[in-house]
Amino acid sequence: MPEGMEGDVIKLGRLHGVVVGGLDVTGLEDSAAAFRTVLSLAEPRGMRPLVAHCHLGLGKLYLSTDKREQAREHLATATTMYRDMGMTYWLEKAEAELQRWTGPQAAAPRFDPAQPPRYRRQT
Repeated sequence: MPEGMEGDVIKLGRLHGVVVGGLDVTGLEDSAAAFRTVLSLAEPRGMRPLVAHCHLGLGKLYLSTDKREQAREHLATATTMYRDMGMTYWLEKAEAELQRWTGPQAAAPRFDPAQPPRYRRQT
């Protein structure tokens, strides 16, 4: 694969997961598999925003099924990652999805712009 193309392939896999998920019940499993594949490629490469997007996608996907605990775990992970990276737009989206499942009392603390973002590189 040509250099630089791998990241595009990973992003296309995420897009496939988003598109397929809206089709039907069998599409939900295909979508979840696509998100998991992208996660397995993006995590070791340190592509944290894409990893967070995949967790958000999986959380939203699982909210539409009976896998509520998995939805909560993925949404909580996405929320934490967005907060750590200072991605306020996506943080609000993830918090809204988390609140949809848990209610407002369980939402994670809001992003504080006075606090510098914390970046953690996975090893």
